Amino acid sequence: MIKDSMFDISTLKSKRRYEVNKGNKNFEVHVIDPTEYVNELFCIQKQAWDAYPKKYRPKLNKESFLNNVLNQWKKKRVYGAFDKKDGKLCGYAVMEIEKSYAEFSVLKSIPECEKKGINAAIIYKIICDFNPYYNSGYYICDGERNISHETAFQDYLEKYFGFRKAYCRLHVKYRPSIKIAVYILYPFRKILKIFDRNALLHNVISILYMEQLRRTF
Repeated sequence: MIKDSMFDISTLKSKRRYEVNKGNKNFEVHVIDPTEYVNELFCIQKQAWDAYPKKYRPKLNKESFLNNVLNQWKKKRVYGAFDKKDGKLCGYAVMEIEKSYAEFSVLKSIPECEKKGINAAIIYKIICDFNPYYNSGYYICDGERNISHETAFQDYLEKYFGFRKAYCRLHVKYRPSIKIAVYILYPFRKILKIFDRNALLHNVISILYMEQLRRTF
């Protein structure tokens, strides 16, 4: 998913324009120094992950998270979204900045704030910040197609912000034991999906889905 052209909010349909304006009305978004907000960032990450289904909910270790913020995020550009009423940090995005493109590394927000348009406000700010560079070939990338996490976020980026799919050929090289298991289980992938309730089975189903994508090329 990439964004490689100027964004003009006036080109959106009224309903979509309303959602973006709602986010901008409720939140102030700007670049932050993540080391000044490590505890707030951790709380946002925890609340966001707590809303994930148990079958693929990640385990969050506070010490590891804080070390990552203090040692790794200072090399990246971090945007914070602050509630305009009380100044509380409610969401953030981490961007990897390269010479020819920028990539969403993380985008997380407090789930209760999503209905107030927080994600739209964050994305809008990021896209506008890069508007001057698109004509020179610069683009924003949202990463690869997700095979495990159930999300409509990439569809949302296409609908509201003009992102588009960049198609590619998927190459997968399995370990011998995994390859045998994949080929044995692949014909039963639809049956297995019915029982997609725990983490282990969910990971198996995700691998089979990746194999399905590989075979479509």
